[in-house]
Amino acid sequence: MPRPPVGLAGAAAALAEAIDRGWPEWITDDTRQAVTLALWHLRRDARRALAAGTVAGAAALGVHRDTPRVWQRDGWLAQGDGE
Repeated sequence: MPRPPVGLAGAAAALAEAIDRGWPEWITDDTRQAVTLALWHLRRDARRALAAGTVAGAAALGVHRDTPRVWQRDGWLAQGDGE
């Protein structure tokens, strides 16, 4: 069975994980700044969506209801991460 397409929240989580491993040399400073700012905004928006509650927030983000808990504990939405 094929995997469902990755939504924007999942893509943002993958991007945050990739950045945590370090920026490749081919990424310019302008791009680094733009991506960092975009990821900051995505985190803010995802946290706002989750403020309505985990189940409603997970639905809004297009992920399983357990995923936000993992992201908030260990992932791209952990407090202090990117703030």
